[in-house]
Amino acid sequence: MVEWFFNALGALLVAAVMGVGFVISKRSAKLAAAGGGAYSDAARAMGDALARLGYAAVPGDHGGPGVGGQVARTSYTRPVGNRRLHWTSETLSTGTSMRVSMRWSLPLERPAPFPFQVVSADLVSTTGRVRDAALGRSRAFTPAFPVEVPLPFAGPLRAFTTAGHEQQVLQRFEDEGLVADLAALPHVNLVVDETQALFDDPFQDALTGLLGGPLGMRNLLTPQGIERMTWLHESTARLLARF
Repeated sequence: MVEWFFNALGALLVAAVMGVGFVISKRSAKLAAAGGGAYSDAARAMGDALARLGYAAVPGDHGGPGVGGQVARTSYTRPVGNRRLHWTSETLSTGTSMRVSMRWSLPLERPAPFPFQVVSADLVSTTGRVRDAALGRSRAFTPAFPVEVPLPFAGPLRAFTTAGHEQQVLQRFEDEGLVADLAALPHVNLVVDETQALFDDPFQDALTGLLGGPLGMRNLLTPQGIERMTWLHESTARLLARF
């Protein structure tokens, strides 16, 4: 019963925020229908907030069959300076469970001089693996680059790059603004390669953390939840625009 409740709630919130096209179980659909005009108003408020950020939908990008189930996808772009930020939300529905992922990407103005990745330490820790197992997540984290760079500051972040670029990564993290932007986010998986800066959140951990945990997701369509969602979009855009 508890599992169904969270699956139904997740389906409802995702459908309300991202629009049509998601695969929702019959029970979830009934729950959404029971919400009536209140959910329509909340969804409209979330849509208005995204529009104020400058987002525009990418036509025709709606997903389809995926590994283990049906993938529903919505994609949006917004201007960030003279570049276009691309935000994608995907929902994988298996009929009994649902997983929501989000990612933001921004093309680089010029090729990066070196690649690197910085992630929340719990992605590579025993504690994180235990948490994922308890939540039924099938996630096996593999760094995008093979060489780990010990960061000089105390904090829950780990960094990776390619051989020979360790010192450049350390110099990059002398930027106090960059470190502050990363530290403000409850979940980090940032990859900068030759062509783009990418912030990946395959289990929507950043948004969940900002709302106070899984139970807080029920407040997503409240004014406070919309404010937190807006803050996440603005924070990721500011972070990616640094590269």
